This record gives sequence, structure tokens and C-alpha cells, in this order.
Amino acid sequence: MLRALPYIMVGGLVYLMLSYMANYQPELLTDILLQIDIYGITPEARQEQARLAAIKELTIPFEEKEVLVNRTVFLGATQEMVLLALGEPKKVVEKHWEAKNLILTYYIYYLPNEKRPTIFVFQEGKLINAYKDSAINVVNY
Repeated sequence: MLRALPYIMVGGLVYLMLSYMANYQPELLTDILLQIDIYGITPEARQEQARLAAIKELTIPFEEKEVLVNRTVFLGATQEMVLLALGEPKKVVEKHWEAKNLILTYYIYYLPNEKRPTIFVFQEGKLINAYKDSAINVVNY
């Protein structure tokens, strides 16, 4: 029993640490799981592998693929590229400008560790602008 005590204590410590991370730091736990799970055992790892495979299949330069892999975007990216990089937006709004015969699509994201929402503006499926706005103004979109 005495020989097993250190293993029991380490197991308990790991359990407490994982429980804390699951409740208070879920993004950190997901990042750790993605780094450890290279075979796609967890749902998070399967989703990440599918995301990376979809980015690899895009017919864009390698540098732009690396930007998407790092979960960032660039002007001129398509709506599909932004979805691959950042996931589903919290809100999607389309505005029609009949005078200019123009349709703009707005993707509204609440990115981690940022207080203000990020708005991506698309024209004809291409990213033309990105900016921060206040949460109060987002209600009006």
C-alpha cells in the first residue's frame, strides 16, 4: 500500500488539475487535448483535424494557408476561409444597398480574451473590412 501511495497522490493531483481546467479554463484544456491527441480520439481533435484537412485542400498559396491554420484571417479571404479559421460567427447579417446595387454580409464574432466584438464585412463573398465595435452597436445590426 505504501508503494502505491505516491501514484494515488499523483493521480488525485492530476484529477484535481483537470477538473479545475475543465471548469475554469476550458480553452486551455482544449489546447492541451489538441496537442496530445494526434490520433483524433477526442471530438475536439477530430474537428481540428477536419479543419486542417479542409484548409490543406484550398487552392491558395501556402502563406495564406498558414494564416488560416493559425486562426487568423486576411483581406480578400472568402467566407469559407473565415469559417475555417474562426468557426461559426455569433451572428450573420446581410444588408442590401439598392441605390448602389450592393449586398454586404456581416459576420459578428466574440473572440476569446476580447471584450469588444469583431465584425467582418464581406462583399460578393470576399472579406473587404474588419473592425471592432461595441456590444451595444452590435444589437443594431
